[in-house]
Amino acid sequence: MRTDLLTLIVTYNGMKWIEKCIESVMTSSAISDIYVVDNGSTDGTLDYLKMMKEKGELDYYQSPENLGFGAANNLGFKYAEEHDYTYVYLLNQDAWVERGTLAHLKTVIGAYPEVGVLSPVQLQADGKTMDKQFKKRCGKYLKAAKKDPEYNAMRPVQVPFVMAAHWMLRMDTIKKFHGFGRVFYMNGEDDDFCNRVRYKDMQVCVVPCIHAIHDRGDRKISKDKRIYLKYIGCVAFVCDPENPFPDSVVMMTCKLFLICFKCFSLKPLKYIWKLWMRARELGAYRRETREFRMFKAQ
Repeated sequence: MRTDLLTLIVTYNGMKWIEKCIESVMTSSAISDIYVVDNGSTDGTLDYLKMMKEKGELDYYQSPENLGFGAANNLGFKYAEEHDYTYVYLLNQDAWVERGTLAHLKTVIGAYPEVGVLSPVQLQADGKTMDKQFKKRCGKYLKAAKKDPEYNAMRPVQVPFVMAAHWMLRMDTIKKFHGFGRVFYMNGEDDDFCNRVRYKDMQVCVVPCIHAIHDRGDRKISKDKRIYLKYIGCVAFVCDPENPFPDSVVMMTCKLFLICFKCFSLKPLKYIWKLWMRARELGAYRRETREFRMFKAQ
């Protein structure tokens, strides 16, 4: 009998983590089907997925090329819609859930229809320390919530953003927002989705007493990658329907100029040019969000 919950995982050369990731879902207290979209792995990930499919543990799609995070997940959303799932759990290949994570999140999101995106507290691999980016983006909101005299750790706490390593979504929310946006390839998709959810008066939330792991604490980010991520943040800011356009393009241009001095690098100049070259595309995408039209297929 098919369950109402699908766990969706996008893989790309993920053998370091994928067994633990999938095993955590299989041993969860909530029954969940598993669907994997592979972005052209060459490290043995596909052999593992094929073996697990033959055992009947999961289904997967093998892409001949790297589609990027958003487009690959959109294929998974299409699969979930075709098979009539009620809930979809996005799970990074370098992440895993605790035994009760899925069951508790499904209960909470089912009880709060105003919540569009729901996440557990995302921890590092030690299971004790908050993921650094999670703490940076969500920590102060969780801390502030504890000061509320009516605080309840099982109630969702609103945050502006939470990374998509762990997201519980209702299928009707996915249909409403048409999945991830086409203007993002890798990074920024989750910022944009959260912006669109909040723009339509729905909530992005974290449940303080529910935990899961995102194993990336030992990864070093190069200076060039940090600058690239700043650029992606600028793209997400321009696409946010709450921000003025084209003023937001000018604001982000100034921000990238400042990053030149802060990082002692001319690299941001390349991204300034790229941002302006994409301004028309980003403006059209932003208008689609404001008018709530269906996004074009990626």
